[in-house]
Amino acid sequence: MRILTVFTGILAALSLSAQAFANPLCVSVDRANLRAGPGQNFKITWTVGKYMPFWQIGGKGQWLKVRDLDGEEHWIASSVITSRMSCVVVKTKFANLRRAPSGSAQQADIPIADRYTPFKRLERRDAWLRVEDDYKQIYWVADVNLWWPVKRTSVGF
Repeated sequence: MRILTVFTGILAALSLSAQAFANPLCVSVDRANLRAGPGQNFKITWTVGKYMPFWQIGGKGQWLKVRDLDGEEHWIASSVITSRMSCVVVKTKFANLRRAPSGSAQQADIPIADRYTPFKRLERRDAWLRVEDDYKQIYWVADVNLWWPVKRTSVGF
């Protein structure tokens, strides 16, 4: 019984330390290159736009190891990313953009955003998020269409 208690405690500590290190981040420049390793000499794995959200899962020098909405890992220069804002990205094939927080509200001038379209998160109203694109246009989007890194703490036994 004592061994089981010690083992459970170790697992809980490891789980908490992994969660404590994970940090939500947003791209803060118009375009950022993600790389296969921590440096300019590594292959570019993806180029993303402003407000693309990521989880920080590690780091080395001026480079941060991040995880995207698909669970893929990349490296990004710390100078092009920030933790000072909250960002979201379309996770579904497309998301309807509305002028108000309702499925029956009038569509925005640009009515649809494709998967991987990032936004700055401004506010929440029930199941809707008010978001801003990199052109400073404001929309409402149902939260079921979006992904964003959220700090969650859970302890299980």
